[in-house]
Amino acid sequence: GMEGSGWKETFKLFDKNHDGKIEFHEVRDVLVGLDYIPTEDDMKKIGRLPIDTAGFDRLMGEFSSNITDLEKKLESLNIKESAKKALKRSEFHDPYQFPFCQELEDNWEIILQEYEALNQSLFHPWPERNLFKQDGKKGEGWDVFGLYAFGKKHYRNSKLCPHTTSLVEKIPGMRTAAFSVLLPGARIVPHVGYYGYSEMVLRCHLGLKIPGDVSVCFLQVGSLRSGWQDGKCMVFDDTYCHSAHNLTDQTRVILLLDFSGGALPEGMTVPQGDPNTDQSAYLDHITSQYGYGVKDDEDDQTDVKKDEENSISQV
Repeated sequence: GMEGSGWKETFKLFDKNHDGKIEFHEVRDVLVGLDYIPTEDDMKKIGRLPIDTAGFDRLMGEFSSNITDLEKKLESLNIKESAKKALKRSEFHDPYQFPFCQELEDNWEIILQEYEALNQSLFHPWPERNLFKQDGKKGEGWDVFGLYAFGKKHYRNSKLCPHTTSLVEKIPGMRTAAFSVLLPGARIVPHVGYYGYSEMVLRCHLGLKIPGDVSVCFLQVGSLRSGWQDGKCMVFDDTYCHSAHNLTDQTRVILLLDFSGGALPEGMTVPQGDPNTDQSAYLDHITSQYGYGVKDDEDDQTDVKKDEENSISQV
């Protein structure tokens, strides 16, 4: 094997901030950069991060399958190139490299008006209740009103927000679009996105009602903090560990969007349907109860049934 010395070089490549530790997303990137898709077991091991050089050595030694292929790839000359490709990720991105951000900002007041007109009873808590708390109470303080969830449209909700819907539908590779409400004193605890989904997208937040500056109301991504502003977009990469905090006594409201901006290294795909790497079944499961993908008039219903029959006959 390549114990010790070989991994140390690799470690240096992926320890981006040179603090002698590698974070979760950095190890995931090293593996993805090598076209090695971690298994669920691998992910559990990676979950014990951050790790130092010795820990990295052990982790690489423990990988369950393909380890010899991985070593061969590491030894090959282009490892550094493919690793660098995988590392084009960064916590925050300049929103103005994505033209739709300017268009959202130009129309932010219309989007806010559509939000203001909504009945609050149509909002639901973010489905993963373990991710947020308000005044110490788990599962309270984060509510959303979705137009799209992971590629599935919410037809009734979209009809209630026609301008916002038409704006988000123009965004390249838009997969998720929702009003996201963080109540006073609420926080979303540190977490990473969804494996096999988050690598493909970047997340944009458009500030709609921001109750305070970055000292009391902020998003933390990796070790960086950023505050929202009314009518301004912020773009970040949710494969990094991130959390959100509203320490004010008023509600924070944003429009949350996922769009295609993240990219896997060239030639790499995430195998669809492999439960270790593709979380689409899980994403379906957490959103199905809220009516995403369900058309609401009779003509539309027949289409849904046909689609279901088609998908069943393909299985």
